[in-house]
Amino acid sequence: PLRLTASAVSDGLDIQSVAIHADLTDALLEAPAGLWSKAEGEAGTADIAVSRDDTGFALDRVRIASEGLDLTASAHMTSQGRLERIDFERLYVEGLADVGGELRVPEEAGAPLQVRVSGRYVDVSGLVGDLGFLDQGGDDSLALSANVDISRLILSETSVLDDFSLIWRSEPLGVRAFSVSGNALDGPFQAFFGATEEDGAREFRLQAQSVERMASLFGIDNYARGGRVAVLGTAPPLGVDGPMSARVEVSDLTLVRVPILARILAAGSFQGLAALLNGDGIVFDRIDGDVLYEDGLLTIADARATGSALGVSAAGTIDFDEAHAA
Repeated sequence: PLRLTASAVSDGLDIQSVAIHADLTDALLEAPAGLWSKAEGEAGTADIAVSRDDTGFALDRVRIASEGLDLTASAHMTSQGRLERIDFERLYVEGLADVGGELRVPEEAGAPLQVRVSGRYVDVSGLVGDLGFLDQGGDDSLALSANVDISRLILSETSVLDDFSLIWRSEPLGVRAFSVSGNALDGPFQAFFGATEEDGAREFRLQAQSVERMASLFGIDNYARGGRVAVLGTAPPLGVDGPMSARVEVSDLTLVRVPILARILAAGSFQGLAALLNGDGIVFDRIDGDVLYEDGLLTIADARATGSALGVSAAGTIDFDEAHAA
């Protein structure tokens, strides 16, 4: 049950503004996916203020506050009912995010949705592991112009990026360009994707001081330590089908408890190396190889890894959609 109070300002029957206050103390509330919940008896309030003028309707203020939650926002719609903008003064969900931002909805068809987000922290550990953003687009792709600046981006229990910055530009045909940067515990992380000339092939460049932190972006933890990585690749021009290809080079990497490698070593009677892998790990001085990515499939060709204890040559395919390697 909710206890509601409301007030209105009108000129005769012409209502110009409405304010609603709700006491949520006796309500049981739960956000999707269990991101937040409020039990009965916990204090909580909701306030909504709506006004109207010649330009349209304004949601002047929405405020929902309770233990672990603070949402303060406003919005504006045209007199024809089209949403123009949403402003988030604060979106705080304990343990998940503390940010603010704005969203601008374009009037012209095909123009990008404009998003700006900034704040103290965001925890994306439940979202990492999806390579779908690299696909080439299609009729359902979103035209998006996004700028994100977060003081701390949490990737997993062991990996964070401080001073995280993302610039993203995409169209219905696919991703035109993005730039990502941040500071991990091991050093700076930088990535860029985009064309250097109009309608040209798109380049991908990445530099990071730790494969361990990079792996966290894809939901892979506890299998690597250290490992400086550099990637240089290309993708077809925007709107052109084809794979993304890249050259990957890694140095000073230690692999620990990698299940598939442990099985290979055990099958080959390398019990000593298998034990080392499950203990301190196997150190590789250098790893390099060529990869192709298309439609959720990562194909590895001519990969070589060299170290004092082991040298490996490998090729194969990883299906991210089916979580399968061959």
